Amino acid sequence: MAYLALLGSADGARVDLLAAAAMRLADVSNGTILESSEVYAERKNEGPAGIYANAVVLIDAGAVPDKETIRGIEAELGRIRDPERNIPHTVDIDVLLWM
Repeated sequence: MAYLALLGSADGARVDLLAAAAMRLADVSNGTILESSEVYAERKNEGPAGIYANAVVLIDAGAVPDKETIRGIEAELGRIRDPERNIPHTVDIDVLLWM
């Protein structure tokens, strides 16, 4: 089984956080990172973060991590969930596709 994950960061050492998130995803799913995109950065005028960094990773794994596991990784990497959704976050992980 393999899955594709979108990683984002808008606060802190963005590139390092994306790399750490990819490694933790592979680790918790007993997998291997097969491919990763370049890091794409964009400046947004709205919102407090300013610069957003994103990457996509393809992970060959025994299983896709569930929502709680993904939230645990985000918390380990400093993400604080706030009712106000439009605040800078250290890392955001979304599973886009699994096959």
